[in-house]
Amino acid sequence: MSEALLYGLLAAALLALLTGLLRALAVPAATAPAPIERLLPRHPQYFPALRPSLQTADGEFLRGRLPREEFLRWRAERRRILRGFLAGLNQDCRHLTQLARTVARLSPRVSRRSELQLLQLQVSFRLLYGLAWLRVSLNVAALRNVSELTYRVGRLAAQVEAAMLALESSSRLRPDPRLNG
Repeated sequence: MSEALLYGLLAAALLALLTGLLRALAVPAATAPAPIERLLPRHPQYFPALRPSLQTADGEFLRGRLPREEFLRWRAERRRILRGFLAGLNQDCRHLTQLARTVARLSPRVSRRSELQLLQLQVSFRLLYGLAWLRVSLNVAALRNVSELTYRVGRLAAQVEAAMLALESSSRLRPDPRLNG
């Protein structure tokens, strides 16, 4: 009986993860153009300040020094802040993906390889995001997961910036057809 329940819970969790992944990868049909400043990542810069709250030593230290109610309140607040940070990283990833798609549409040569890399990065980000969110929710050490998510958002930002620079330099090399009379 307990084995069937465990498999049922595992199947439900995988189904929920797959549903969330598919929703995250879906592109809304009517998206209004956003100012580029809104599409740039903002949350990775806060990771160094949040790193101490991801370490388990603080919780171990406070567990013995605070009354139980205060400790539980501290832990709940810590979880809330970390979930907010994860949501911000998720938002940054979505915005960067939107920007990458826009740059790809403007690019004269969009390779299938770069499209596959973007898709692979999105899928791996979504899976790691789900794992990090779960670990934060369960109060399990999540430093490695959140650090990796932050790194991936930074890497995606660097790739988008490189694509924008390549697009800019290729547009400078092409003559403007309006000037040729």
